[in-house]
Amino acid sequence: MSAPLDSRDMTASLLQSMDVRSLFTDTGLGLDSFDFSTLMDAAPASDALTTGQEAHAASHESSFGLDPAHAPSVGELLHVSDASVGSGSGAHDPTAHVGAHADAMPIQTVHPASHLSVTDAPTEHSPSAVATPAATATNATETTTPFATLASLDTAPVMASVPAALAGPAALVQEAAAPASPTAEYIPTAVTAPDAPIGIDFSPTDSGDGSLGVLIDGDGDIVSALSNSTSSSTAGSGGSAGTASSAATAATASPFVINVSYDASVGSAPAGFKAGVAAAVQYFQSQFTDHVTININVGYGEVGGYTLGAGALGESLTYLNSYSYAQVKAALTADAKTADDATAVASLPIASPVSGTFWESRAEAKATGLLGASTSVDGYVGFAAGNWFDYDNSNGVTAGQYDFFGVVAHEISEVMGRSLLVGGTIGGIANGYYPLDLFHYAASGVRDFAGTTPGYFSINAGATNLDSFNTNGNGDYGDWASSAGNDAFNAFSASGVVDTVSSSDLRELDVLGWDRGSTGSTTPVPPPAPAKADLVVSGLSFSGTHFSYHVGDTGAGVATASTTGIYVASTASGAGTLIGTIAAGALSAGGSDTEAGTLNFATNSAPATYYFSVTADSKNVVAESNEANNSSGAIALVVGNSGNNVLTGTTGNDVLFGLGGNDTLTGGAGADQFVFNTALNKTTNVSTIVDFSHAEGDHIALDHTIFSTLTPVALGAALTANNFYASGNGTAHLATDHILYNSATGALSYDADGTGAAAAVQFAVLTHHPTLVASDFMLV
Repeated sequence: MSAPLDSRDMTASLLQSMDVRSLFTDTGLGLDSFDFSTLMDAAPASDALTTGQEAHAASHESSFGLDPAHAPSVGELLHVSDASVGSGSGAHDPTAHVGAHADAMPIQTVHPASHLSVTDAPTEHSPSAVATPAATATNATETTTPFATLASLDTAPVMASVPAALAGPAALVQEAAAPASPTAEYIPTAVTAPDAPIGIDFSPTDSGDGSLGVLIDGDGDIVSALSNSTSSSTAGSGGSAGTASSAATAATASPFVINVSYDASVGSAPAGFKAGVAAAVQYFQSQFTDHVTININVGYGEVGGYTLGAGALGESLTYLNSYSYAQVKAALTADAKTADDATAVASLPIASPVSGTFWESRAEAKATGLLGASTSVDGYVGFAAGNWFDYDNSNGVTAGQYDFFGVVAHEISEVMGRSLLVGGTIGGIANGYYPLDLFHYAASGVRDFAGTTPGYFSINAGATNLDSFNTNGNGDYGDWASSAGNDAFNAFSASGVVDTVSSSDLRELDVLGWDRGSTGSTTPVPPPAPAKADLVVSGLSFSGTHFSYHVGDTGAGVATASTTGIYVASTASGAGTLIGTIAAGALSAGGSDTEAGTLNFATNSAPATYYFSVTADSKNVVAESNEANNSSGAIALVVGNSGNNVLTGTTGNDVLFGLGGNDTLTGGAGADQFVFNTALNKTTNVSTIVDFSHAEGDHIALDHTIFSTLTPVALGAALTANNFYASGNGTAHLATDHILYNSATGALSYDADGTGAAAAVQFAVLTHHPTLVASDFMLV
């Protein structure tokens, strides 16, 4: 089966007219701060077309164009190119946004029957929206200080406001195309857990130039415009860095760096996705030696905040600058370092062979010296979500799938400037050309400035055909025709084949300004089979109602974003019931993340023992070297109610919650925790601790909101020594004596003001009257 790698193109015959709308520019905000779908909705779709403006035939696409009365000043433009699977033209739908403008994937929360609920604890990585389907659960904020508890949770999506008045012109193009093979769209959705005897809700806690221009596609169609805006942005599910930025340089001595930032959508990408991107990045870095850094944002199922076109394998969006022919020629001449460069520059005439404006991608302008260093995004690339790709082509490409390495190389090279414009209009500026147009020939000595007429790439004034360009309007004109074979730069690809980067591909990039560092083999070493992650949970512990644990990647590969499941079971060996989830961020090999939450108990349920555990990657989205070690051990939670209960722990490390009443508490063997977190009453709420053992590591946990005059310490830390006093009569001798122990009777009391007027209130009695010290108590 043959399918186009690039499907959106502007043919000369379609460059006739344009439906125009002036939208916005000079916002001072980053591109990703805007919901382009609202702009689309505001613009009419069927006004009369006027001659001399850029447009496509109505049967091919509907367009919102640029008002010719507001032509942009010479600056930067961003173009889009795409790759699609299947026949027909691909569709690029800017209105189809993925998810809300939020900094992270939503935290999945469930609130079943409410015996036990969990209060959200936030992540340091980013704020997240929390769904609360049941009224019984709350997104509580722990604000008490200086206790080292949990920070507040931002439950609202991060949204950017668009100024009411926006100076300058811009335009937005929506392209429509014939349906192709469907591409799965990544939309984060809340997952409903099964009903459970415990309700839970929580979130994780974790320990140059600045101008962006018009966003256009590979054919010159405008997507949006931003003039002289900063490169900052509010990340959504698409656009700028929703996840941490990383330079995917791998092992290379080249000064050329492709700095990759992954969109939040990549959190749902399969294993092998990032390794495949890194392999293509490493390959380009190994082939070129320019002392520049280019910045590319990568999306999964989207590109720059836009859903990929139907059937698209990949798409790119590229920022452009406009230059005169003299500037482009001088830059290519000054940058010439190889024999091919010298030959190509010698073929350039003194004066421009064509009337119009030349454009270079920001990345290419850096390579040719026309643009200085900048941390702004130079382009976006996005790849289809779903089972389209073989991520490891070392043993060939699976039948029915496509070579991911080839598609990534294809899209990145377009950001590097590998495109033809063939006289197209950009932002109302007619007769536009890229440097590659200067090496597009119809015959020896005859340049070709049309996309639909046969032409080829030549560096010696057309004497030698290095590869023929595509003339099919369903593919980009800057791509190769099928005569190039199974090539990563082809306009069309078959499934089940390896698409290599050929000698002609590298020579093409070389004469466009990229400095070849090697003239050896051009076939990239196939990317190795992706190293796999191995997620494990460690350190699960409780401090009263607060729990925490670590998710660590002990494998050799990167663990993509995943979901940690919280489970309870009625028996130690029984299957756990999912009561909620926490979104876990991506982890590098050897990395770890600390997550936490708070349990809230009802006081009217029957006493019971729950076995609490945590499982990393509960939705099984991370490919791991060992799938059998994702779960923590279980901790027994022995939970009472407001009545007089007899509660007995297990032989392990248990947490006992009396929850009011005159309870009898027996921890059993192991390091047990006896939690006191209900209002004190010396008559109706005094618990008997039968078997407290300092030697076994038992602790008495005191809720700081109940025992409020105790000296604040970190969550789970020991009581300060001057707050505890043991004596034969159980009375205070200093104002700081708040926890009083009668060593003769075993009575344990709380005195809010020590030697002050307030009376002590007994809350427990310890059978056998063991010796106690301050470190036997912990604040929670």
